[in-house]
Amino acid sequence: NFGDYKLSVNGFRVQSRIDYTRFFMNRNSARITYFFDAYSAPGRYEPLHFLRHSLILSLLFNYR
Repeated sequence: NFGDYKLSVNGFRVQSRIDYTRFFMNRNSARITYFFDAYSAPGRYEPLHFLRHSLILSLLFNYR
């Protein structure tokens, strides 16, 4: 079925994430996250280059 199939890979993707969590005395916490995402696909007709930086602030509550 796949006799004439040719696999071609061009491009790359890079992801990175850094978290910092601060715990408080009442067992709640706050987290700040830096997220980096990059794509590159040179392509023959339409090259694609995408870069994203995200900064996320999360409040984490401990409840029962």
